[in-house]
Amino acid sequence: MDGSKISAKLYFIDLAGSECLKKTGNEGVAQIETKHINKSLCSLVDVFYSLANRSTHVPYRNSKLTHLLQDSIGGESKVVLLSHISPHINDFNESVNTLHFSSKVSTVEKGAIKKNKKK
Repeated sequence: MDGSKISAKLYFIDLAGSECLKKTGNEGVAQIETKHINKSLCSLVDVFYSLANRSTHVPYRNSKLTHLLQDSIGGESKVVLLSHISPHINDFNESVNTLHFSSKVSTVEKGAIKKNKKK
C-alpha cells in the first residue's frame, strides 16, 4: 500500500410523490411536498441537460437537492439512476414522464472513471 485512500459517496434519493397534483388531489402538507419534489426533479433535469450539452454554466443552485449533490453529479463522478414505472394504465402519464426524464439523463456522457485518491 502506498498510504493513499480511495473515497466514494453513495446517495439513495427517493423522489417518489412526483405525481400530477390535479390527479392526486393532494392538499395541505402532501400538496406542498409534491410541489417541492417536482421542483427538485425539474432542477435535476436542468443540471443533467446542462451536463449533456457541456454547458459552461450548470444550475446546481436551483434547488437544495442539486446543490447538495453538486460534487456527486459533476466532476469525475459517476451516477446511476434507477427509475420505477407503474404497470397500471391509470399511471400511464406518470410512467411516460418518468421514461422521458430517464431518457434525458441517459444522454449525459462524462468520460472514463477515475479513482478519487487522497494521500
